[in-house]
Amino acid sequence: MELKIRMDDIEIELREYNINELKDLIDELRNQDTRAESLCKKLEKELIEQEGISLTTIIQLSKWCNTGVSYAKGESIAMKISKLLFGKILPRLD
Repeated sequence: MELKIRMDDIEIELREYNINELKDLIDELRNQDTRAESLCKKLEKELIEQEGISLTTIIQLSKWCNTGVSYAKGESIAMKISKLLFGKILPRLD
């Protein structure tokens, strides 16, 4: 599956990913921060069950990758998920 999104000066491309590695990272995120449950459910449904991802979920993941201090436990795991899916850490998208 190929997915490319361009927004302003940002290009995002969904890459081939290892589903088992993604499942492990989702579980790790869920265990680190209960506030990530909404994102974890979306990632499971869209990327594991449907093999796609919505722009809304990409934006939510980007916010988790750029949380600062308040969600620090989950931020590093979100960054790993972003690298797995897109080959880079997503910038914050609003």
